[in-house]
Amino acid sequence: MSDRYNIDINPHALRRLEELIGELEKERKEVEKAWKIYREEFLKKFPFKEHPDRIDELEPEDLYNPGKSKDYFFYYVEHKLKALGYIRLGSAITWEMAINNLDKFKRLLKDVVSSKPLHEKIDAPWESIPYWGGDKIVAKKIIFLYDPENIAPIFKTEQAEHYVRQIGVTMEELDRISREKFGSEYTELTLGQRYQILNEILLQVKNSSAMLKELDNALFMRILSKAFPFPRLVPKPLKKEMVPLISGKPMLFSPTDELGVALLFGIFHKDLGFPYIVKVSAEFPDAVVLNRRGEIKRIEFEYAASSFRQHGHKPKECDYIVCWVDDLSEEDELKEKVISLKDFLEGMS
Repeated sequence: MSDRYNIDINPHALRRLEELIGELEKERKEVEKAWKIYREEFLKKFPFKEHPDRIDELEPEDLYNPGKSKDYFFYYVEHKLKALGYIRLGSAITWEMAINNLDKFKRLLKDVVSSKPLHEKIDAPWESIPYWGGDKIVAKKIIFLYDPENIAPIFKTEQAEHYVRQIGVTMEELDRISREKFGSEYTELTLGQRYQILNEILLQVKNSSAMLKELDNALFMRILSKAFPFPRLVPKPLKKEMVPLISGKPMLFSPTDELGVALLFGIFHKDLGFPYIVKVSAEFPDAVVLNRRGEIKRIEFEYAASSFRQHGHKPKECDYIVCWVDDLSEEDELKEKVISLKDFLEGMS
């Protein structure tokens, strides 16, 4: 159960949230469909909350098995259950690293389904697996999936802080709450401690309204995002502009065509999970590489992922589409093949 904090909720913000409930028809259908998949598929395939001992039985293909199945653990986390909380990954390297550190991942998954408090689950050593540290967004999504009634599925700490500010909680109040709960001011807390406080505040707001209380946490997250859009720069995905790459990267400007994508892949291929490039060709597929398990993988380079189909390529003859812009819908069957270098570099920043 969440702690209740003595906070002054902005009545105008609360009213704004309540007014938007009537605009959730489309979101309700998406979320209800995802909850059905969650109950009837995910929890039956991966019932680790009730049977933590079954975590030890996990094989690599149960977690990540692209091209062979859409029933593996990470496909549910990233794609099938997207409507319950969105995470964006620029590369499959996150999943590859979990496979390469399987014993560590199993230990962390046992923490997820344990009775430990939320902050301890997040502060567990996820960073011991490469690409699982930072804001621990993927870990938060997995933690949510095993405790959805007690977690608002907002996985970026910065975004949760934004919503808390919008409903009227000041920095002074956050400091007071942090001292009362953990004995330190907010900025001195661990990532998990900050996230737990933010989560508890948001759920307190939800439960303070009879109308909002009727929503599940995934729908409440949708209401928050509608009422208080998180400020971000939204790129025009197909506009090929010469814009600087993230600071510190060896290319001064972002790619404007397929050749630039191929060059950028050549710079970051090891970081993306492909330690060896076997062959590069002008014919389809553009490259043959080895992944960290020594398996041969075929890659096609595109500026925009949608160009793959426009060029008439056969999906079965290619394992990955390495692009700059991922402009495919989440429902597109090609989605699981896409490695967006733009998303990957943003994730590294």
